[in-house]
Amino acid sequence: MNDRDFRLMARSLPTTVTVVSGTVNGAPLGMVVGSFVPISSNPALVGFFGDRRSNTFTSIVDMTRLSFCVLADNQHEVVEKFRGPASNRFDGVDWYPSARGLPRIRGSFVSLDAEVHSRAELGDHIMVVARVLDSEVGGPDDAPILYHRFQLTTPRAATSA
Repeated sequence: MNDRDFRLMARSLPTTVTVVSGTVNGAPLGMVVGSFVPISSNPALVGFFGDRRSNTFTSIVDMTRLSFCVLADNQHEVVEKFRGPASNRFDGVDWYPSARGLPRIRGSFVSLDAEVHSRAELGDHIMVVARVLDSEVGGPDDAPILYHRFQLTTPRAATSA
């Protein structure tokens, strides 16, 4: 399979929209990923895959602690902010430092802090696995943003169609 066809196939699969972030010199630095995944419940592990060609990822991959914020269906403006320059992504976003000082975006569907457990090089990406330290989960009426077929949607949109 060629690169173009693989990317088309991958973008056709629905994924959550997750901000992975940490701090650099006390300032938040983050990026959006569509590859966040729970891995294990014992120990509690999550992970994501980052493109080694990403300038932001090259800073995040070396961090020892990370925050993961799975965005809620009313946070489309956060996605737009994170499409811009890395230095401006948190500007105007309602975020706060967690108890560990990691950036958390207020109102996220799921937020958690984690400590990096391992990394593995896989093709043009690096898989980062992290041990969950604590988490917050939205209410039963909340829903995440999903990325599906090149657009943002929600589970609500799929069930109402």
